[in-house]
Amino acid sequence: SEGRDPRPARREANLLRHTNTVEMVAKRFIDQDAKRTVASWKNIERVLDRHVVPRLGKTPIRDVRRADVHELLDE
Repeated sequence: SEGRDPRPARREANLLRHTNTVEMVAKRFIDQDAKRTVASWKNIERVLDRHVVPRLGKTPIRDVRRADVHELLDE
């Protein structure tokens, strides 16, 4: 540490972590990518809303593990 207060950087990282939840990333994906490039984007949105968001929606995207995805697919 170079004499700087690490709290602002930690606070910023924590804020970013909690704004990049699965739900927010899924919404951005639909709005910014799928609607423009995938003809069946409504089906993708429906699957995400019905299966992924209820289970993992509030989870920061960085915290999603392969095991979480496997559990979701096994249901």
